[in-house]
Amino acid sequence: MLPIFLNPNDVRAAYDSVGLPAEALSRVKVLELRQLLDMMSQETPDAVNPWRAVRFVASAAATKLAQELA
Repeated sequence: MLPIFLNPNDVRAAYDSVGLPAEALSRVKVLELRQLLDMMSQETPDAVNPWRAVRFVASAAATKLAQELA
């Protein structure tokens, strides 16, 4: 699974929840969202979707808001 966080605080919370040290955050890859969307829209040569492992991770506040609006 390749988690994608839209909020840097959510990345920190995820690292804290599994006990990873704070210095491990220095190895986190950062990608501009437009670059990611461009990469995801490109054709793949072998018909395998390399993005099937991507999971967008919503914050607890965003999840709560979505539930309230539903």
